Amino acid sequence: MIKFDILEAKDVFGDDKLKIFNRYGTRCALTDFAILTGAYVFQFNHTKEGTELKDRTCCWWLKSFYLGDVFCVDGNGYRVVQDVYVNHYCVRPVTNFSSIEKEMKNIKVNQFGVEVGEYGMFPNSNIDAKYSYKLEKLYQNGGLNKTGKIYKTDTKSFDEYKHHGNRFIRIELEKDLYVKKLNDGTEIKKGNIYWINVEPIEWIIDREKDIVIPLKGLVGDIKFDNNPHYYGKFEDTNIRKFLNEEFINEIIPVKLEEEKVAKNMTMSDIFNYNYKNAKNLSKKEKQDILLELINSDDLNLESARSFAKQMGDEYLKILDALKQNETTNFVLEQNKLKIYKKNN
Repeated sequence: MIKFDILEAKDVFGDDKLKIFNRYGTRCALTDFAILTGAYVFQFNHTKEGTELKDRTCCWWLKSFYLGDVFCVDGNGYRVVQDVYVNHYCVRPVTNFSSIEKEMKNIKVNQFGVEVGEYGMFPNSNIDAKYSYKLEKLYQNGGLNKTGKIYKTDTKSFDEYKHHGNRFIRIELEKDLYVKKLNDGTEIKKGNIYWINVEPIEWIIDREKDIVIPLKGLVGDIKFDNNPHYYGKFEDTNIRKFLNEEFINEIIPVKLEEEKVAKNMTMSDIFNYNYKNAKNLSKKEKQDILLELINSDDLNLESARSFAKQMGDEYLKILDALKQNETTNFVLEQNKLKIYKKNN
């Protein structure tokens, strides 16, 4: 059975510390999701990976206590003491390698001689501007499918969406952050919309200690605890509850049957699209929505025809002209779509 924990100070700094820290160091980079959920970024400190924006470091929680507070690792890689109720430190969960070894993918040794592998899916990196614009347009027009998964922090919840096999979450930034750029250089600004890829988590493997720990800080906005003081009773903390009630389920892909139910519900909403709203869209917006729908790999043909008819007879004719066959699920070849766009 998989259970998640976090490291003690002795695992990182003691005489018997994990050997991976000798090779890779104690500094830790962080994901774009962590940044946008409020994790503190050390803008001028970097990991051994390099000196790019993606190599900037974060603070991350440990579970050892000191006079009612808790030990952490800061962006310099040093051991520090912090209040338990702050929410700008990153979470780096650990579990036994033996508990996930069979499910771990793409195991390899990196340039530092550290073994890494992939397990589970979690929000990670920012999507490029062009694709983000496309996703936001689909979102505003009801053209994206929810998978049914929800990622939670202490104060926020984020629905997961799927588009052409890829998974994303949407973040509307409600306040300015002191850091001004994401890992890809994208500007961080209050009111902006960010689409974040849900991607495999990369874990560092320590076979000797039978432990894995994420290569990056995964998420911010998780307090170590809601109580003002901590004296080592980890099982009662907020962070342990998050790891073993939320995170443990969030990183596992949605089961196929559950995903189909979620998709069908969302598709129903899409294809019952209000005609009044469709009538107010421009011709190009209608075409873009229709093209997305008829290129969906899980689209019901009858529902697609219903939607096209709501927008107007000309769109129903377009659909009939482009469809491949009368099967329940169909996919249009990408080159056909390109030709259609070029000619219209």
